[in-house]
Parts: sequence; C-alpha cells; structure tokens
Amino acid sequence: MQSLPSLHVVEHKLIEWLSRVPPWGLVVAGAVVLAFIAYLFRPRGDREQKRRSSSVFGERSRQELTLEAADFEVFQGLVEDLNAIWHAHDIGALSQVASTDMAARLTARLQAQLAHDKGWTVHELQVLRSDLVEAWHEGALDHAQMNLRLSTLESSPEETPRRFVSREIWTFERPRGGNWRIAGVRPVE
Repeated sequence: MQSLPSLHVVEHKLIEWLSRVPPWGLVVAGAVVLAFIAYLFRPRGDREQKRRSSSVFGERSRQELTLEAADFEVFQGLVEDLNAIWHAHDIGALSQVASTDMAARLTARLQAQLAHDKGWTVHELQVLRSDLVEAWHEGALDHAQMNLRLSTLESSPEETPRRFVSREIWTFERPRGGNWRIAGVRPVE
C-alpha cells in the first residue's frame, strides 16, 4: 500500500503549480468558483424550495386541495371587498378579509398612505382573469394561490383617470371548514 504524501509535499507542489499558471488563469478559476458558489446559494421559488425540502427531509404533510366554484366566487369577493375597504380607508375592516399577518401589513401600508395622502384613488377594480396556481391542505389550514389579472382605474385631483392592468399572485387561507381570508399579495414581474 502506497503512503500519502506529507502536507509539506502537497503544499510545495501546489505553490509550484500556481507559479506556472498565468495570472488570467487564476482570475478565470476564481470566477468559476464564485459562479459555482452563487449557483449554490441562488434564490429559489416557493415551489422549488418546497419540492427540494420534501425530497431532502421526507414527505411533508401537504396534500392537494380540490376547490369548488363557490371558493372562486369567495376569492373574487375578497378582492373586491379589500378594494372597497382600502378606498374607504377602513382600517378596522381589514381583519375581516385578511389573515392577522396580512391585515397588519395592510394596516401599516394604509396608514403610511394616509399620512402622505395626495388624493390618489382607485375608482374601479376588475378581475379580468383568474387562474388557480395551486391549492393544498397543510396542517390545519387550507391554502390557495391565484394568478389574477387586474384592471384598475386610478386618478388624483391633478390628473385625469388612468387605467392600469397588472398581474398579481394572491394567496388565500382558511382553517379547514372556515372562511377564506387573504394571506398574501405579490406582483408578477
């Protein structure tokens, strides 16, 4: 059996090899190492992260949820209710349509908007299209994510009304058998 070289010998050979590599070669090697590290620590989407965690740590307690037509009507109603609450600046009513965390975030945003109010209002909100992204049970909660294409007519006292069209992912949750609430909203880029 052949013995391994000593650490001193390995260090000497590494220094000898590095002295023969041109400087641009070290830059390229460093760039490759940094790119690999960036790849390993890149941000991942929710789905990929959940898929990865379930494959690494075993199956999660997440099960697919089948939605009824009434659920989709409730989602649209919650979007419209939130718009009406926002337009009326009714901070107290936010907890009726949103989860506790989401109501707290919306309250902070609405209070900030009121503090800097320039008279900007949303006159109309229309759901142009809604597509189910996914729906699932996890623990004691049901979750549903919808991809919504929204049209809003917005104006300020100084400007004529303008129509905006946007796409957003809305997340809804409810305790099993309970009422749906808005749990999150994020724009689709």
